[in-house]
Amino acid sequence: MNGETEHLCNIVIAVRKALRDNHPIHVTERSYMKQTVFVFLDGSTADSYEDWFARCCREGLYNAALLMPVSVKERGLLGFSNTSGALLVCYTRNGVTYYTPHWSFDRNARQWTAVYREHPWKSTTDPLPSLKGFLEPFKTVLQKISAFAEEIGAGEFSRTFDLACRCLTDENAPVPEWAAQPDLTPEQQRIWAAVNIADVFGAMGSWNDSPPGMAAGKGKKDEYDTLSDELLALIRMNLMYVVNET
Repeated sequence: MNGETEHLCNIVIAVRKALRDNHPIHVTERSYMKQTVFVFLDGSTADSYEDWFARCCREGLYNAALLMPVSVKERGLLGFSNTSGALLVCYTRNGVTYYTPHWSFDRNARQWTAVYREHPWKSTTDPLPSLKGFLEPFKTVLQKISAFAEEIGAGEFSRTFDLACRCLTDENAPVPEWAAQPDLTPEQQRIWAAVNIADVFGAMGSWNDSPPGMAAGKGKKDEYDTLSDELLALIRMNLMYVVNET
């Protein structure tokens, strides 16, 4: 999972935990983050999670969620900043709003700033789809794409997909430290870990890099595209499910 998506997920998880436990919000910041800023509808800003959450609570915040598209026009762009399409959705007594993140890099500090800008949700329908029941298809596509990766000579990706599948099926599967999320239940943690491990859609060295050419060399480019699209969709559906059910 890229840093932008993880950052937004961690905010949603922290909001839901704070609301549930009636405690102040706590978001553990990664070392690559310089600052996180929230811009409200009226143009005012909050320069900390605590100030942003406090104002949201004054406005009657009772729920938050992750929303992201399950397909993209160009998977190869997912290794770059500001391409995930993920949104932070907030429910208050005044209605539904959503925040769009924009990331910028400070080359001197070697750190990122994320600015979340609030927008009104203009539709009268709930933005969140029902996402239960997508765990078994996730296991299936991981098994299929693992076999495919082995077939085209991308064994390292096959092993990655196998580990992601094991996280879903084996309670004793090893979970890398970077794929851990302590605020989830054990069952939710396994889904979170599988999503993190299976999300190989990055830049150089990723599933977007050499595997398309390897597949094309074996006359299997269409199969590569079909399996990759299916995997990305199921990664995102299961990510929204586990984050929004915390």
